[in-house]
Amino acid sequence: MEAICEEFKTRVDIKDAKSLRRFFLRYSFFSTNDMALILGLSPWSIRTYKRRAGIKRKGGPKTKPKNPQIPVHLDLPENWDTAEWWRAHYPRYGMYILTRETGLNYHTVRRRVRRHCGGIRSYREAANSDHSYCTKEWLQEHYINQGLSQKRCGVIAGVSDSTIRDWLVRFGFQVRGQYGGSLLD
Repeated sequence: MEAICEEFKTRVDIKDAKSLRRFFLRYSFFSTNDMALILGLSPWSIRTYKRRAGIKRKGGPKTKPKNPQIPVHLDLPENWDTAEWWRAHYPRYGMYILTRETGLNYHTVRRRVRRHCGGIRSYREAANSDHSYCTKEWLQEHYINQGLSQKRCGVIAGVSDSTIRDWLVRFGFQVRGQYGGSLLD
């Protein structure tokens, strides 16, 4: 490793593209990060020298997809449009995949899910059902009786203070301001 570092310092002219190209091609088995560690430079500097030498980056696209999705393909049996089929596939795949795979439009899929699966939970209903703290009794005890702040209640419940405020408004509690007064005054 020290020999590579010494070679780079003594034999390579960083202004000369041919010199840089010969060096990087001789050690092409090292990644950019490895070469940066060996030479004591930043990966950014190594990439700059490689560009100057005309060496293109290996690999796939420069940016990775943000949310790679596994393609889903459903093999639809001959009599697939039954209540059992909808109950089995809606919780697993969701509305958009079922829309794409069945060839039905979104509103038709939505109607079938409502009819066969007992309805569709809205985002708000799904969020509320996951938190045991979103009950009127819990808020009454902690926010009103104990006098805790929205922020403190949020810390205890594991949610943000704005979520606590939304629950307070939904259940009809009077929301206190920052200094203890009512926001409605």
